Amino acid sequence: MKPGEEPGKVLHYQTFGMNALCHPIACCYGHYDSHNPGRLPGFGRLIEERIRHPIGGTWTWGYSNFELPP
Repeated sequence: MKPGEEPGKVLHYQTFGMNALCHPIACCYGHYDSHNPGRLPGFGRLIEERIRHPIGGTWTWGYSNFELPP
């Protein structure tokens, strides 16, 4: 967390680490193909099917850049 952020309000992640985890999991469920990444829906669809829809959840997401101190 960054200074001033409240727990549970913002999630920051490092893209490489998330890819290293999410792609193999999505692959196991048939939602990702490393040879042709655009062919299948990907990890986001897996999360929708396995978590969001069963619990009736809703959420939004977005991409942004932020300044990191040296």
